[in-house]
Amino acid sequence: MTISSGEDPKTLLEIRDVGFHYGGVWAVRNCSFNLAEGKVTGLIGPNGAGKSTLMEILSGFLRAAEGGIFYQGEDVTRVGPVGMASRGVVRTFQDTRLFARLPVIENVMIAAGDQRGESAFRSMFWRRSWREQELGLRTQATELIEWLGLSSHIYEQAGTLSGGQRRLLEIARALMARPKLLLFDEPTAGVFPEISQLIATRICEVAEQGVTILVVAHNMGFLEKVADDVVVMAEGKVLARGSLDYVRAHEEVVAAYLGMPRMSKPVGE
Repeated sequence: MTISSGEDPKTLLEIRDVGFHYGGVWAVRNCSFNLAEGKVTGLIGPNGAGKSTLMEILSGFLRAAEGGIFYQGEDVTRVGPVGMASRGVVRTFQDTRLFARLPVIENVMIAAGDQRGESAFRSMFWRRSWREQELGLRTQATELIEWLGLSSHIYEQAGTLSGGQRRLLEIARALMARPKLLLFDEPTAGVFPEISQLIATRICEVAEQGVTILVVAHNMGFLEKVADDVVVMAEGKVLARGSLDYVRAHEEVVAAYLGMPRMSKPVGE
C-alpha cells in the first residue's frame, strides 16, 4: 500500500488490517486506511474489489473476520448497524431503499433519531413536547427536501419518483439522521448529469460543515469535484491512496482496472 501524504492528526475512523470472507473466499483482506474529520475520501476499484463489502463492515451490517475498526478512538469492530447509526455513522445504498407508499416528507422525517412519538408511553404523557418535536422535524425535513431540489414532490409517494430523485431523497434521509460519518455507495449511479452535479455540490457543502464522507464511485469526473483524495482497492486490498492524478500515474492501478497482471514492484518504489 502506498499513501501519498502523512496521517491526518484528526482521524475520525481508522481501519486496521480488516478482512472478511464469504466461505473460503476473501472479499477484503489486510485493508488499512484512515478517514480524516471533515474530508471527502473516494473509494474506487474494479468490480469485485471489495468496496461494497467494506462499506457493509463499516456500517455494522457485516462483522470483520480479522482486524479492527476504530471510530473516534473506540473499538467498534463488534458493533452492529443500530449501534453504528447511534454513533453518527449513516450510509446510503447502491440500490435505493425507500418507503415507496409514504410521501417524500414522511420518508425524510422517519430517519430522525430519538423521536418521542415512537414511544407510546412518552407520547401519552408528553404530548405537547412530542407535537413540538414533530413540528421541528417537519420543518427540518422540508428544508432538506427543498435544498435537494425536491420541493415540488414533497407530498408525493416516494415510489413515484424517478431514479435520480430517489437518490436525492435517500441523501435527504441520511442527512436527517445528523451524521458524523456518511458512507455513500454509488450516489450518482443511473442519474442524469444535472442531478449528478447537484449531488456533487451538496456533498461538498455537507463536508464544509465538518461531516466526514466516504464515497464509492466509478464516475471519475464526479470524484474530481468532491474528493480530497481517493483510496484504490483491488482484490480486497488497498493498492494506493492520493489524488486522482496521483493514482492514475501508477501502472499497478491501471493494471487492476484493465485486468492485467500486477507489477511485482510495489507502487511508489
